[in-house]
Amino acid sequence: MPAQISDEMLDEWAIVGTRDQLAGKLAERCSDIFSTVLLDLAPGLRRDEAWLAETVATLQRA
Repeated sequence: MPAQISDEMLDEWAIVGTRDQLAGKLAERCSDIFSTVLLDLAPGLRRDEAWLAETVATLQRA
């Protein structure tokens, strides 16, 4: 698939970034579209309660 999907295409369809960029990028792209977001996260991210709390707080402020 990497040969078929360019980085530009991926950036158009997905939110791409580090875990610390997730909330900001999600809010930037989706705040005018969605009022609710389901965070289906990898187990390692779910266990990081401090990061999860900050991410949710950032999204709630958006």
